[in-house]
Amino acid sequence: MSFNNKDRLITPDDIKQFEFHFEAILDNEASFKCFTSFLHQSLNDESVEFLEAVNEYRKIKFDKKREQVAKQLVETFILDDSPKQLNLKAPVRNKILISTASLFEKQSPRGNNGTPSTPKEEDTFTGSRNSPRSYTSVDDCVLSSSNYSPRSDYIQQSPREDFCSVSSSFTSSTSILSYAPKSSVTKTLFDEAEASILVSLKECCFRSFIESPTFTTFVYNQPLKLLFEIGTLKTGNLLFMESLGDLKTEYFTKHEIKFIKDKLTKTTEDEWELVSKTKNHKTWMSTHKYDFGGTVGVHFIKFEVIFPNNVHQVMNTLNEVEYRYLYDGNLFDIKSVKYISKEGSGDDDNPILATSITHEAYKLSWPFSDRDFIMANAAVYDKTDDLYIIAKKSCECDTSPPLKKGAIRCKTLGGWIFQKIDDNTTRHLQLFYCDMGGKVPRRFVSNLMKFRCKNFYQVGLKYLKLNEKRGFVCQNDARILETLKENGSCYL
Repeated sequence: MSFNNKDRLITPDDIKQFEFHFEAILDNEASFKCFTSFLHQSLNDESVEFLEAVNEYRKIKFDKKREQVAKQLVETFILDDSPKQLNLKAPVRNKILISTASLFEKQSPRGNNGTPSTPKEEDTFTGSRNSPRSYTSVDDCVLSSSNYSPRSDYIQQSPREDFCSVSSSFTSSTSILSYAPKSSVTKTLFDEAEASILVSLKECCFRSFIESPTFTTFVYNQPLKLLFEIGTLKTGNLLFMESLGDLKTEYFTKHEIKFIKDKLTKTTEDEWELVSKTKNHKTWMSTHKYDFGGTVGVHFIKFEVIFPNNVHQVMNTLNEVEYRYLYDGNLFDIKSVKYISKEGSGDDDNPILATSITHEAYKLSWPFSDRDFIMANAAVYDKTDDLYIIAKKSCECDTSPPLKKGAIRCKTLGGWIFQKIDDNTTRHLQLFYCDMGGKVPRRFVSNLMKFRCKNFYQVGLKYLKLNEKRGFVCQNDARILETLKENGSCYL
């Protein structure tokens, strides 16, 4: 079933395609409500109520009110024998008690009958169950509470023996309060306690929640777009472009280049539709749309051209930056911003290849915004089919120039093939998936790509003749052909 319609209902097969993220579950109002329902069923009510209360506690602006609420939270969740005592490590718990000690100076922490005082019903602070979360990343929180070690079992929030053993060096909550300094009640007072609870929930409950009937029953009644809000498509499955390369890494591996080669050289009717054909040219569009995980789906386009020149003449001409400015039309800047060497990288089966990172900027006519790409480019010679392949994909690079104001950074994946037919004939193929971003109509982009493919034969002949006058040299290739020299040949 297609992933392009984000409003359709979720199916069991959809769920199998996604990895779910704990923080995203908390940040989504609907999924958080489902998660808290699961926790209540699992007897983790105290954890839920504490997290809700702390979330609301941070929103308090006035010191007096913050002290009142902090005192209620300590009495409800922190003190010995409090009605909903949390299972916290002693250092985390005692830090809160010391910080709030002055709040208890004028009143004994226990009632007249010797039992822990309980907040009045109208003062009980539980927060809103339906409000979106404002939690930071659990992993970030944990950095501030390194003494915490997650439990391996479910969290039971009543007093227990293991808590008593941890805090045995402290006589009681009241003994700490008796010598503590004045109150230091800040918005971050309960952050470490919250981090401890979140880590425990993530370690002990999250996987069980994802596999529970509570979660599956919930998602089957939700639109597909929810899965993109609380998870990401698993890399390696068909809906994520089968073995689509990582569009963040700034290098290519041998397996990624083989994937692009397969898409370029294999043309089956169920995957590709022939949209135009002449004596020296063919153009195909993929029958399916593909999804990077955040887009609404884009077609792959590829074309084949037969040039009456040898393979090295064609490679040197089409990779020459001077000619690319001319035949790419809107391209106004291309330069190499980083070079990654093959030497010492990767393993024998799937080595990391020498890669040139380029910045390519395109100026579009009003009303469209300018576009740019940060591209990883790696070239190899495939001894299996005797062809040269240049793989191209979007990536992230720490040395790339910042995005200019008003411009949009695009995503792309594809490649070029140069294959010798005979000494004076070359088969050239190009494949590209291009998510232009912004509000450019997809029909406009599709028609533009088809026009480029249809006219590429005549354009290519023009610049081959120009380059012939200077001996078919390539003076500036943005270091792309340099990767071919370093990567050499392999079997794909």
